[in-house]
Amino acid sequence: MLWLNLSMGWVVLVGAICLVHLCVFIGWKKLSHRCPSLSLPAPLTIGWATTALSTPLYVMGVRNLNLWSVWFSLGRLLTVLLLLPTCFLLVQSAAKPFLTWIISWLIPSLSPSVEQVEKDPLFIPAIPGLTFPWQHAWQIFLALLIASCLHEVGHALAAACKKVRSSSVGVMLIFCLPTFYVNFPPEPIATLSATDQLSIFCAGIWHNLALSAGAGLLSILASEDTWNVINSIEKRSSLFSELPVGSHLLSMNGCFLEDSRQGFVTCLDDASRRGICWKDDVVRRMATGSESVHSNCCLSSLASTHVCFRNFRARTAQGHSEGVARYVCLPPREMMRKHGTEKFCDLSNRSGLSCGNPSVGCYQTPFADERETADKLFVLEHSQSPKPVLFLGSKAELGHSLSLGSHPTPFLSYLSSLSLTLGLLNLVPCFGLDGQMIVEALVTYLWPSGSPVRRAQVVWWMSLAGTSLLTMTLASALLGIG
Repeated sequence: MLWLNLSMGWVVLVGAICLVHLCVFIGWKKLSHRCPSLSLPAPLTIGWATTALSTPLYVMGVRNLNLWSVWFSLGRLLTVLLLLPTCFLLVQSAAKPFLTWIISWLIPSLSPSVEQVEKDPLFIPAIPGLTFPWQHAWQIFLALLIASCLHEVGHALAAACKKVRSSSVGVMLIFCLPTFYVNFPPEPIATLSATDQLSIFCAGIWHNLALSAGAGLLSILASEDTWNVINSIEKRSSLFSELPVGSHLLSMNGCFLEDSRQGFVTCLDDASRRGICWKDDVVRRMATGSESVHSNCCLSSLASTHVCFRNFRARTAQGHSEGVARYVCLPPREMMRKHGTEKFCDLSNRSGLSCGNPSVGCYQTPFADERETADKLFVLEHSQSPKPVLFLGSKAELGHSLSLGSHPTPFLSYLSSLSLTLGLLNLVPCFGLDGQMIVEALVTYLWPSGSPVRRAQVVWWMSLAGTSLLTMTLASALLGIG
């Protein structure tokens, strides 16, 4: 159901991006004539390169040579120390899901839960509308742009410390992902020692790690003294596409949250025992089908829009009907949009069922007052919209769906996590990534007497293993988000 809800947004997004690439392709002759630095290096890829930035980056690197040398030597040490732990995490993350599936197939009774294994993957793909809200797409784009830029600046500055000037600096838009790059002439790099090569190859990763730590620290320092800010939402929850991350959760079923860690827990428990006050004449107009005495009063064809409600005041203490069926099938979203609610009633107290007016009933799902695990309708109010958000589910499901904290904006969190992810990805010995060149320099440093052919074979096999493990990790992450 989640994929169906996201399909329209994805069609619009992919269509708009493809239209941009198509326009560039059609008008390529005019564009390339006016701007020779533009290029189309691959399908759905737009590139731009310049040599104007090479000299400023080189001057910046050689001007504070001692400071940069210490900085990049520290980065080289920490990056190399992180190589083995990162590879270990990659092996663990790639192997667990597939071993789980094999055990589930061979010995179903001993199989661990696949959902539990996939609960905390090493990498989570950034997919708008699925792993982060659509309205945060620009923040993801900007954070990725900054992380990629500082990564490549690190390579250029580290090379300048070794008297190597970059030949060009550029940026590419690969479908919709921005990425910077720095080109170096191969001959000067090849003549450097293995340790100097490591300083250059590790510099981008080191900058990503430093940026991640700095953004994370700023995120903590910039946090507000409040605990009702929505930090994250479970991606499988219906609230994921409705509640904006970073907004303040104000109330649940009329219970206003306090600025404390316990406020959410206390209010959640209170809200689960509350019903919604609706006028009886409105309910009679909006009810679908005939009057019912059964708790399953909605047809299966109405399951996506209607909910079966119980009128807890449908029969008075004297036993006569008040004009509304005991169970009614209602469209809660339409009810709240057209008529809203001003009060909530207490289901745990018989005297609390009153909504202050004899013509107003107290409504909630059929077993809301009997079962702790029963589905209930929660009316949530947040700071970024006057319209309430509805959630149908148990108290435990609502508590699991939301993570509240004190961070006022998700941008610094996105910048920290994306920069860390970019650094870890490049640390993996994978074809085309920094990790392959780092392993090559490490093999040369640790095995100087080995023949170039043997060293190249070791690097090739290690890169093949790293590429395979990274592919398996990303595949299992994609399979686990649906």
